[in-house]
Amino acid sequence: MNRAVLKDRAKNVLSKGYWIAVLGCFIFSLLIGETSSNFSSTITLAQYEDSVTPIVERIGFTQDSTLPFFAAAIGFFAALGLLLVFNVFFVNPLIVGKANFFLKARKDNYKAESVLEIFRGEAYVNALKTMFMKNLIVFLGSLLIIPGIYFAYAYYFVPQIVAEDPSINWRDALAKSKEMTNGHKFELFILELSFLGWYLLGALVIVGAYLVNPYLEATIAEAYAELKGEPEFSNDEFSFDNNDFTI
Repeated sequence: MNRAVLKDRAKNVLSKGYWIAVLGCFIFSLLIGETSSNFSSTITLAQYEDSVTPIVERIGFTQDSTLPFFAAAIGFFAALGLLLVFNVFFVNPLIVGKANFFLKARKDNYKAESVLEIFRGEAYVNALKTMFMKNLIVFLGSLLIIPGIYFAYAYYFVPQIVAEDPSINWRDALAKSKEMTNGHKFELFILELSFLGWYLLGALVIVGAYLVNPYLEATIAEAYAELKGEPEFSNDEFSFDNNDFTI
């Protein structure tokens, strides 16, 4: 993969609806409570604890509380359970919806409803199952650190695969992503890392990260399309890297 080429293609896509993409990423981030959920870092128990702590404190279970220890533990795990349910039934389908939005944006199809298409009937149930299995495998692998990193990039394109084929079996989706990323995992890591400077620059501005998110998402969509073997979309035509041959 050529990072410069992928980014140029992403810029071309965003030039036709950048602010729509910014708004979409902003709303997505508000819904899931994150500034950016793109980087494929492995899941850790510490992350869950940090997310749950504010919830636990709101319901009165603080370190200084006089409530018995078991009551605090029940409150903690109840809050953790609610967080996991929220992620499984709402956040995971939204991630697939976001992938669908940026894949369709490649075809000049900037429509907000693209994010919500996955919430319909069988597609929603299948997305739940597939994303749950993907995240479960990554989480279990992260307990040993290195396997978690491997699985995170092996199953990197599961959201895009499910977005394009909502009826795909979860095993097939994981296997397809693993096949697509074979020999490209480190390239994907470097691709993500190349956006670090943009995010650091964006940190100087209050909404900076929201302005960078669409650029990263559009680039990931281009990486997926390239590894899948799709041509570049441009002005409703297919155009290839060879400038002497255009359809």
